[in-house]
Amino acid sequence: MNLLQIGKVIKRLRVERGYSQQELAEKVGVTWEMISRYERGKSSPLQKILEIAEALHVPAGVFFMEFDSSSPELHDSSPVYHTNNTLVPLIKELPLHGDSISSAIQRTPYFFSPSLPAVHTYGKDSLFALDMSDVNNLTVSEDFPERKGILLCVATSIATEGNIYLSFASGKYSIAPYSANANVGKVIAQIVEYIYIFS
Repeated sequence: MNLLQIGKVIKRLRVERGYSQQELAEKVGVTWEMISRYERGKSSPLQKILEIAEALHVPAGVFFMEFDSSSPELHDSSPVYHTNNTLVPLIKELPLHGDSISSAIQRTPYFFSPSLPAVHTYGKDSLFALDMSDVNNLTVSEDFPERKGILLCVATSIATEGNIYLSFASGKYSIAPYSANANVGKVIAQIVEYIYIFS
């Protein structure tokens, strides 16, 4: 997607939110002239894309999707990502507070496309992926197969025995079977890619 296409999405969302260029500029921390340049594709908005996304209440990834900016999928006022059935937000860093994971899902510029039938079982607005290789504040139960790859999760606070959950308690996250901790999401799949080198 080129700068002009990104600019068209910014303008369309700004107008639908009822913001003037000046109002959006104040929320983002730039001048209205710069917003105008973003919208016309004359300047790159990439350094401010997270601020623009937050101001317009959409995930940052929406500016990089290959679809018509008039698509109604762009314009829902909720901070939930709406797209096709296989593209889900990918979290590479868990927030310090468990109750802000929805914000992390909304703000992530990364997305993952799992080719699994399981994704069609859940609402696309509840799915998220977690890159285990990049997460520091996470402990993994010994019962879990291995700490690598991507976990595909569905956001939930309800837990039932026999399932594995991403939980948050005492300032730390954990991947473990059912517990009474504050659950953030249920793990529905672990996706690991292996590279074998034969000498």
